[in-house]
Amino acid sequence: AEKEITAFQNFFVDLEPPKFLTEGDEIFLPAQIRNYTEAKQKVDVSMEKSDWFSFINFDRQQIEVAPNASENAVFGFRADAIVKNGRQKVTAIAKTDSDAIEKPVTVRPNGQEIVRAESK
Repeated sequence: AEKEITAFQNFFVDLEPPKFLTEGDEIFLPAQIRNYTEAKQKVDVSMEKSDWFSFINFDRQQIEVAPNASENAVFGFRADAIVKNGRQKVTAIAKTDSDAIEKPVTVRPNGQEIVRAESK
């Protein structure tokens, strides 16, 4: 038997970091908090520290999100180390709802890639 199921989460955090950064890049990355509940939410939003980046601003913020609306918490950070699929995790906690998301980021070395092939 087959049955189609539709699922909807009424409170969640969305994060879209760039897939690639260059070592030394500094960016301000928005984490969008979506509140499709009927109540205004005070939300504690945090980005988990990792060894491949350092914060330019704060690792925690508190924002208010109106009912059926979204707001951004913006995190500034610097790519300090070369990494493949480095973790970037954001958590959003409100009084009655919470969510977290983790996305991979690759940091490439600062320089020009040189590919050389030789045949004999």
